[in-house]
Amino acid sequence: MNSLGAVPQAAAFRFDQSAPLAPATDFTPWADLLADNAAAEAPFEACLADKSACETAGLLRYRRLLEIARALPRHDQLALVNEYFNGVTWTRDAPVATRIHGRNDVWLTLYQVATTLRADCKGIAFSKYFTLRRLGWRPEDLRIVMGWDDEQHDWHALLAARLDGGTYMLDTVLGLQRPQAFGFMRMVYSISEAGIWDHAPDYSPISRGGVR
Repeated sequence: MNSLGAVPQAAAFRFDQSAPLAPATDFTPWADLLADNAAAEAPFEACLADKSACETAGLLRYRRLLEIARALPRHDQLALVNEYFNGVTWTRDAPVATRIHGRNDVWLTLYQVATTLRADCKGIAFSKYFTLRRLGWRPEDLRIVMGWDDEQHDWHALLAARLDGGTYMLDTVLGLQRPQAFGFMRMVYSISEAGIWDHAPDYSPISRGGVR
């Protein structure tokens, strides 16, 4: 991964006015994730409307999370959502019912993570993103950052959020931090419903078919 040495650190991440590389739906894994989220919407909404319709203890807990979070100021929403999903059991193993779309890695839906309380860092970052969206956050103020961890020598994902002109990173390891704490991580791309931004052209997720 030495070729990533010139790639900007996540510590330099900012919500700026730069145009995205492409619409997010041009990236197949993201388009698949949105479709899978939509397919799970009916049972999810039934649970949120009536707790007796929640099929698992995990869904009951998630329903309560939203009830509490809706009454909080935005910074406290970030802290609560981050803490909640950081309590998920970290695993690379996908649930039995997961649709893999022929890829080596799996992008879990919010419903799957809320139900099983198991996910990898991508699934956790996605779940934070879609939970904040349910709480009214705009996609322009949220972005999942994918990159390479120079210390762990592995891919890593976290969520960036913009609030009151500042940027916060919601991470599974360091918790809720400012970008400056992530000097060990190289940004490859970032994504939200607003688009996909390419931070490492040699590793473009569009041209290479995806980065874990």
